[in-house]
Amino acid sequence: IKDFQNDHKEILEIMEKLFDKAKELRNFSNFNEAEKLVGQMELMAKKLMEAENHNVRQENTLFPVLEKKGIEQPPAIMWHEHTEMKEQKKELLKLFSQKFEIGYETFVSKILELSRQLLERFLSHTQKEENILYVTALKVINDEEWREIKAECDSLGYVDYSL
Repeated sequence: IKDFQNDHKEILEIMEKLFDKAKELRNFSNFNEAEKLVGQMELMAKKLMEAENHNVRQENTLFPVLEKKGIEQPPAIMWHEHTEMKEQKKELLKLFSQKFEIGYETFVSKILELSRQLLERFLSHTQKEENILYVTALKVINDEEWREIKAECDSLGYVDYSL
């Protein structure tokens, strides 16, 4: 659980920085002026996609153990939200690849909206994981199951969140 919580902090930090930088884009009038900023943002978007590893670890380790214990609703909701956020991250990356086709103003507008939506959804999502999913998991999963979950998470690997 601590590893998952640490992931949340790292991912949230990247999302907040991305949204802040998206707001900064309004200080420029074209891609040439904002080139450095756009490059930094694209790296952040790619790092957010790498962070899907967090969801994969949960979906392949924690969720199945809970489901075996008859706790199906919270994992199902979390899985659905993971899928929605992954689609938003893909859309974010797509904006960077299409930036010159859509133009600076449209890019800024879309990146602002998408980064805001993603941040808000992630905040809501992590609150549910912290207050429902993890609390439930701590009550029903035994020590041996936790060791197995940890070993499987280790085999799936972790993300280096540094930018």
